[in-house]
Amino acid sequence: MPTSARQPNILIYCTDQQRADLLGCMGHPQIRTPHIDALATRGVLLRNLFIQGPVCMPSRSSILTGRYPSAHGVVDNGFDLPTSEQTLGDHFSRAGYHTAVVGRTHLRCSMPHPVLPSTGYYGFQECHHQQCYWTGLDPYGDYLRWIQKNHPTRYEEAAMANPVNRPEAHGSSWSTLDDDKTMTAWVTTQSLDVLRRHRDGGSGRPIMLWAGTWDPHSRFVTSPPWDRMYPPDSIPLPVERAGEWDDLPPHYKTKAPKTGWSDKGVSREQAIRNTLSVYWGMISHVDDQFGRLMRGLDELGMAEDTVVVFMSDHGEMGGDHGIWAKGAYWFDAALRVPGIIAAPGRLPAGRSTDALVETIDLAPTLLAMAGLNAPEAVQGRSCLGLLEGETETHRPDALTEHRDLNVSGERMWSLRTATHRLTHYAERPYGELFDLRSDPHPPLHGELAAAPQRRGVPGV
Repeated sequence: MPTSARQPNILIYCTDQQRADLLGCMGHPQIRTPHIDALATRGVLLRNLFIQGPVCMPSRSSILTGRYPSAHGVVDNGFDLPTSEQTLGDHFSRAGYHTAVVGRTHLRCSMPHPVLPSTGYYGFQECHHQQCYWTGLDPYGDYLRWIQKNHPTRYEEAAMANPVNRPEAHGSSWSTLDDDKTMTAWVTTQSLDVLRRHRDGGSGRPIMLWAGTWDPHSRFVTSPPWDRMYPPDSIPLPVERAGEWDDLPPHYKTKAPKTGWSDKGVSREQAIRNTLSVYWGMISHVDDQFGRLMRGLDELGMAEDTVVVFMSDHGEMGGDHGIWAKGAYWFDAALRVPGIIAAPGRLPAGRSTDALVETIDLAPTLLAMAGLNAPEAVQGRSCLGLLEGETETHRPDALTEHRDLNVSGERMWSLRTATHRLTHYAERPYGELFDLRSDPHPPLHGELAAAPQRRGVPGV
C-alpha cells in the first residue's frame, strides 16, 4: 500500500523487566514517573496488558511478529527468531516507512556473541544495536563502542564491570557512571539522532522506530541521583506467606530464596528493601530519559504526527512470593506490563481501560492506525476500537505460554481472565486455578486444580 501524508510516525519505547504497577498513572502512591504519567494523560492507558512469553526472547518475538511463541518457535530464551518470520519492521518497510531500531531487541541469542547487522535486521532498515550493558554478553554493541570512542576512561563503569557494591542487597549496585552516559541515556540520544536525520532527509516518508532499553533489568544498577532517590525504609515489603510453596508445582521451588539472604549483614527484610530501592530508582531513571525523548520529539516538530507506545517485555517479581526476576511463574507482577498508546488527534486523551489486551495485539493495532491490513499470519487482534472508545471490551482472556527448557523442562499454558488464572502443565497431574476476586495475590490462599484442557490456539 502506498504511503500518504496521513500515515503517522510510529515510536515504540520498550523497556525490559518493568512491572506494570510501579507507575504513578497505575495508582502507585510512591514511585515517581512524571513523564510516563504525562503520556498516559495524552493517550490511552492499558491497565491489563499481558505478555505471551514470560521471558525476554519469546515475549519480544511475539511483540514484533504479533504471533504466539508456539507459532514463531521462540519458546524460551536461547532460540533465535527465525529469519523467515515477518516483523513490524518488514510490514512497515513494505508500506514505504523508514524503519529503525535503537538499543535492545533481543531477537537473537547473546551467546555466542553476535555481531548484529546495521541494516536488514528482521526488516529494519537502520539499526543501532546494544542488547545489554555487560561486555561479557554484548561486547560488540554500538553503545559500548560509543563509550569507547567518546568516554574511554568510563568504559569499565559503563560495561558493568563494577562489583556488586551493595552487599546488603540482592544483586544490586550503586553505579559511579554519570546518568547521561548510561545505556538508557544513549538510547534516547541515538533515537533523537535517528529522528532528526530522518526529518532532515526530506523524503517525506513516515518512520517506524523501536527504541529498547536494558533497564530496569537485573542486576539492578543505576547512577546518581536515581540510586538513592527512594529511602529503603519507605518501601513496602513484597507479598508473601510462609509455606506458600508447599501446594504449588515443583518448579516453583527452584526460585525459593534458599541462599543469599543470611550473609548480607542486615535482616532479610532490610536486604529486600535495599534491593527494591535501586530497582525503583532505575524505573525513575528510565522515566527521566523517556521524558527527554518526548521533549526532543516535540522540538523536532514530530510530536503531533507520531503514535507513541510505552511498554515492557515482561515484569519483575520483586520479591513477591519469594521470587525475583521472571520465568515460568504465573503472577501478574511478572506477566502484566506497562501499556500506554498516545496518538494526538486520533485517540482520546486520558482514557484508561481495564480490558484484557495481549502484547501480540499491538502489531495489528499499529498497522491499522497506519491504514494497513495485518497479514493473515498475525495472530493478534487489533484493539483500535478499544483505544478509540468504541467498545469497553477486547478479549475474554489473555494467554501466556512457555516451554521451560532452561530450568524445569515443563511445557505450560496459562489463561488470565478478569477474575481467574488457570494454568495447565503438559502431561502432569497438577495445574493451578486461582480466583483473583478472593485472592488478588495468588498463591497466598490458592489450591492446585486438576489439569485443565488445552486452549485451542494454533500451534499450541
